[in-house]
Amino acid sequence: MEARRGGRSRIALMCGLAAWFFLSSAARADSPLPVSVGLGAFLPTSKSSAFNGSLPVGGTVSQSAGFGLFIEVAPPVSLGGYQLGAALLESRQRVSLPPGAFQPLGTATSQDITQIPITLEQAGGMGPIRLGGGLGYDFVSAQRSGTNGQANGIVADAFGRFDLSGGAGAEIKVYFGRQAALGGILIGLTKKL
Repeated sequence: MEARRGGRSRIALMCGLAAWFFLSSAARADSPLPVSVGLGAFLPTSKSSAFNGSLPVGGTVSQSAGFGLFIEVAPPVSLGGYQLGAALLESRQRVSLPPGAFQPLGTATSQDITQIPITLEQAGGMGPIRLGGGLGYDFVSAQRSGTNGQANGIVADAFGRFDLSGGAGAEIKVYFGRQAALGGILIGLTKKL
């Protein structure tokens, strides 16, 4: 119950920051808002790395894809092409143990991993293509057997976006975290507000 409350407060914080940027941009600009929102799939890139724990000999790990929600606030290009990015990423990890093996401390047989990376990014591009990358902080929570495991830390990302008509776009973003088990690729569609 306590872990869920912590996850909800992080989501509320992310939504509050997005609303603040949204309202402050609307108050200052006569042009369309510099906010984009997106929805996609988060694909773990290190499917055999264990999150928060080690495995006994013969144990295996599998990570499965989850969803990703993301928001980007990109002020006018005259400010150096910087933008603020935030995402909510979900994935699931399953650990298989060999017959007769004991489960090591800190390793759950199944757990949901939630990440909220917030990054300051720099982007540039030509025509409908925009490329960039950034550095930030990743808030991580892993549900396992009613406890909450933490692995917060520095995160980096690299991304590419292809703008479509009507303010829509297709984006791919790669995250690199402190642990290989937290890295992944976010593929989704975005829409400028």
